[in-house]
Amino acid sequence: ELSQSAAASEALTGAWQSGHADMINSICVLSDVATSSASGGGSGGGGRRYVTAGRDGYVKVWHPNLTLHKTIDVGQTTNWLSACCWMRKSRRLAVASSGFRIYFYDQSFSPYAHMDHKEGTPLCMGYTESHESKSSASEILMVGDDKGFVTVYPMDQDWGEPEQKTDGRLDNDGGFKVKKATRWQYHTDWVTKVGYVSQLQYM
Repeated sequence: ELSQSAAASEALTGAWQSGHADMINSICVLSDVATSSASGGGSGGGGRRYVTAGRDGYVKVWHPNLTLHKTIDVGQTTNWLSACCWMRKSRRLAVASSGFRIYFYDQSFSPYAHMDHKEGTPLCMGYTESHESKSSASEILMVGDDKGFVTVYPMDQDWGEPEQKTDGRLDNDGGFKVKKATRWQYHTDWVTKVGYVSQLQYM
């Protein structure tokens, strides 16, 4: 017996039927995503949501009782989605694809922008708000890849501005480029987890 509550059992059954068609590669918890459109439905848990990213190329957003809130078709059915990360300050969801690209969604889970990550396959992501008073960056996204490198993307207040194409025109497809990204090799194989430990002030 899964639960003494019939309603809870039905919710779990519904969640399983709404799940991914392939392996789930990443799960993140959004504790502060409450909006008028994201709440309701008797889900409980205030603004908390669970987000899963799978090898089937889909991101799924779940209510606290594991009923499905939204399915996001990233358009990467031929590529894995390797990681997802909630950026608290800008209130955006970052999703990494094995197709060498990172996608961003706003707090209503609508597409916002994307960023190419061509140096290696992005496998994991970490996030922290900027702790440097002299830096223009307001938040930092860390990306670990299959070559043992970690790339640090400092995000300033206007980090979603479009990237210029080779012909000088702006990329109206939602692409943008982060200024002054840095990349270091820490391992000789896959980086499977990256994060910032505030108590130690280290990545």
